[in-house]
Amino acid sequence: SPSPVTADANGKTAGDSVTFDAKYQDNGRNCTGTVVGKGTVEKDGSKAVGTIAIQDSCDGEASGTFRFYR
Repeated sequence: SPSPVTADANGKTAGDSVTFDAKYQDNGRNCTGTVVGKGTVEKDGSKAVGTIAIQDSCDGEASGTFRFYR
């Protein structure tokens, strides 16, 4: 179920690579966790896609994908 989540994220790009990490608080479930992402940025900088690894205090490890658009 959807739940309110707040996060502080930091990231960087180098060439066509993007990396980021975030610490979050899931207020609806009273859980905390981290997300680490790695991906590739389009040459014009308009999009990035990649994978994420999640470590959640309630549900443990999970993985997924991301897409950023500008």
